[in-house]
Amino acid sequence: MRGSGLAAAVSQMNSGHIKGGWIMAEFPKTEEGIIQLAQTMISGMTANPDYSAPPVSVAQLQALLDEFVSAGHAQVAAYAAAEQSTQTKRTTKDALVAGMRADLNYAEYAVNGDDAKLNMIGWSGRMPPSPIPAPGQPLNFQVIGQSPGTVRLRWKRSAADGGTAAYFVIKRLGRNEGDEWTPVHTQTGVEAELTNQERGKELEYCVTAVNRSGESLPSNSVMVVL
Repeated sequence: MRGSGLAAAVSQMNSGHIKGGWIMAEFPKTEEGIIQLAQTMISGMTANPDYSAPPVSVAQLQALLDEFVSAGHAQVAAYAAAEQSTQTKRTTKDALVAGMRADLNYAEYAVNGDDAKLNMIGWSGRMPPSPIPAPGQPLNFQVIGQSPGTVRLRWKRSAADGGTAAYFVIKRLGRNEGDEWTPVHTQTGVEAELTNQERGKELEYCVTAVNRSGESLPSNSVMVVL
């Protein structure tokens, strides 16, 4: 009854901006504006006998206003309670997790990591860290510049690198029969400049990638005469 009467009254007020030659005000869109207008309407119609028989009586309008204001207060209280409830839940969860972790750490040491015994409490022993694979073979090793006694080299990391390279080792091959590849320079980047190299002789270089798990296959080799 109250809802239908109020809806009818609001519908009449919003039926047009001009009615009977009078310019009608805009109905408020905010809750504060609605409350203020309702209070003004109630006090105005109570004091003025011209408004003796409104479709929604002043008493009904006051009751509807009281219900609306009470509902707003209840909403604020519920929101505050929900915020407090969320914070309480977060605090209790953190305390539970901290307690569980403490007991699990104790259990791991108490049974010396025994999986069968830890499984009884829904846990398992700590796995040793997986070793990283050796790095992949460097690619596209090339000479990018040279001068007497100096050579500049560049290469690319492996596109399918088995593991991250910690550093690279540039090696040089001796030109005599039976000579082996000898490390001559280490580099963390993918470009290096070698100085004080032997002049007037063919020199052959390659590069390998290294990490704590091992060394890659050598790259292609390049040959220069400085």
